[in-house]
Amino acid sequence: MAHPADPAQTRDAPGGRTWLGRRAWRRGAVLAGCLLAVAAGAWAWWCQGGLAEGRRLARHGLWPEAHAAAARYLILHPRDAGANLLCAEALSKDEAIPIEVRVPDALKRLGAVPDTAPEAAEARKAEARVLLFLWRDAFSAERAVKRALAIDPGDVEAHFLAWKLLNLTRRHEDAEPHFLAVLEGTPPAERAGVLRDWYFSQFYPVTSTTDLDGLMGFRATPADKATEVESRRLFGFRGADPQSPLANAAMARWFEAEEADLPFALELLDGALAARPDEARAEPFFMETLVDVLVDLGEMERAGSEFDAWQPAETPRAYWLARARVEDEVRNDPVSAATSYERALGEWPGEIDWRTMNRAASCHARAGAAERAGELRARGAELERLFDEKIQSRLRMALVKLDNPEALREVADFYRKIGRPREAAEWDRFIESLGERQPVASGDATAAGAVRPRR
Repeated sequence: MAHPADPAQTRDAPGGRTWLGRRAWRRGAVLAGCLLAVAAGAWAWWCQGGLAEGRRLARHGLWPEAHAAAARYLILHPRDAGANLLCAEALSKDEAIPIEVRVPDALKRLGAVPDTAPEAAEARKAEARVLLFLWRDAFSAERAVKRALAIDPGDVEAHFLAWKLLNLTRRHEDAEPHFLAVLEGTPPAERAGVLRDWYFSQFYPVTSTTDLDGLMGFRATPADKATEVESRRLFGFRGADPQSPLANAAMARWFEAEEADLPFALELLDGALAARPDEARAEPFFMETLVDVLVDLGEMERAGSEFDAWQPAETPRAYWLARARVEDEVRNDPVSAATSYERALGEWPGEIDWRTMNRAASCHARAGAAERAGELRARGAELERLFDEKIQSRLRMALVKLDNPEALREVADFYRKIGRPREAAEWDRFIESLGERQPVASGDATAAGAVRPRR
């Protein structure tokens, strides 16, 4: 009989080495599975805690760590709106990451928050800030703000962003609805600062953006000339989208006003019109600028045809100004032009636009309405006196610290004289309350370094 330990006899026996090996392998596999399950559970627990950890780190400004923690959480919950918002914020503030990487990644995270989410308005505002301050793309930022306001029409922060974007792009005259929304949404005790911003944004728009220009790198030193800073800013915005009708219209306005270079202004406008005709013709700011430049260049026939090709969905003040110039200077129709000028005077800043008042007066006089012409000329002269530099200098100084009731009464009186009772009443209320609270913090360099009013 063979020895029982003989391999030939035990290879297939139930108690042989092969059976024992298979049993050991099964035990090892079970143990490995358990270990993997434990590891997976620990990994999931680690990822799950990423959101809370990221928020804690963000409170301390530890943006790289906050980004890493939020990204862990998003592995398990890629559509979580709050986590995407946190991750985008951390990305945008993590200066260790190259800007050409962090901006697209941040925008991708924000794009993962749909407009139906409760956090949608916050995400759109965050998109606007990233696009404006990191990408210098003002007009994409404006589209994001418009989406935020479509989601929540009462969002004060979105209205504030819209107001500032208009100021940054030579469209400060269109900001009144956003200013009023910000004013209404600001506690009465804090409204003086909003009113001060409103004054500078409308009467000294070139210097009203001093802080933002510094933040975006357009102003290198406080000694930089305001018009040069503005040109850098507008060139920067156009660089983000060279064919943008709004960007080119803003640049054309700058060359028209600051350099008197009408041919180059028209070149900018024609380039945008050729590249995006439908978009250009839908923008009142673009079309008014185009008509103005053409009329100033003496290209009357084209000015009339371009205006006729404009079919606006709405008729804002820009439309009535462009129409009036065509009726007045292209078609010599003073009656129609006077009517259009009057429509333009009925919307802010028509109340203070003495130049348009004088144009309307001229049309009324030619049309035989001498009395109305005289009224407009008298009002225009009165307004022009109110914008004398001596008067405006006193107002600017009163607005530096907001702690001198007598000086601020002149501010309130100024608003009454220009036909703005809402601002006058708000200043009156602030003056009455001065003895009940601490003065509002001093204004920025805008107040002391303002240039001539843009009127």
